[in-house]
Amino acid sequence: ISLARAEEDYNASDCRFINIKKGQLIYVYSKLMNEKDSGEFWAASIRVYGEQYEDHVGTVCYFSSSLVSE
Repeated sequence: ISLARAEEDYNASDCRFINIKKGQLIYVYSKLMNEKDSGEFWAASIRVYGEQYEDHVGTVCYFSSSLVSE
C-alpha cells in the first residue's frame, strides 16, 4: 500500500508486533482501524540495511501508525 519511515524506536510487546528502529524503511501491506478509536495498526515488513538486521527483512507483523511517517 505504501512506504513509511520510522520516526522513533519501538520494542514490540509480543511476537505479533515488529521491533523498529528510527530511520528504518517499512513496507506497509495493510492498515487496520481499531473499533474503539484507540489508534491504527498497520501490517508491515521492514526493509533494513546492514548485516545485523538481515533476519528481520521480510517479516510481516503489526505496529502502531503513530510511529512512522509515510
